[in-house]
Amino acid sequence: MSLPPYGAITVLHKKGFQGHVGYVVNFEEINGEKYAYLLGGNQNNKVCVQQFKVYMSGGKVIYKTQKGSKYTLKGYIYPKEYKLGTNKNYSNDYRKSGYIVEAAISTR
Repeated sequence: MSLPPYGAITVLHKKGFQGHVGYVVNFEEINGEKYAYLLGGNQNNKVCVQQFKVYMSGGKVIYKTQKGSKYTLKGYIYPKEYKLGTNKNYSNDYRKSGYIVEAAISTR
């Protein structure tokens, strides 16, 4: 699973729900598990950064919220000028500070 560039729009889908989008602000590994941090809006009526556990299941990439909601990754959107793996100025420019992680996902 390759990492998208900082600022890429992440498109997620949840069964029975339209979906979720967020801007990539960080990826990290904690005790062997991978986590993505997405900046999103209109989550409990606020803009915030959410932590998602990221893993593979049935050949799909799953993003799981701290509250347990699961989303399937549909894709990343970023400018075609971003050449992943060849331009380190884009692909690894992740934020390590400057945001607070909120567990603020809708549970409709």
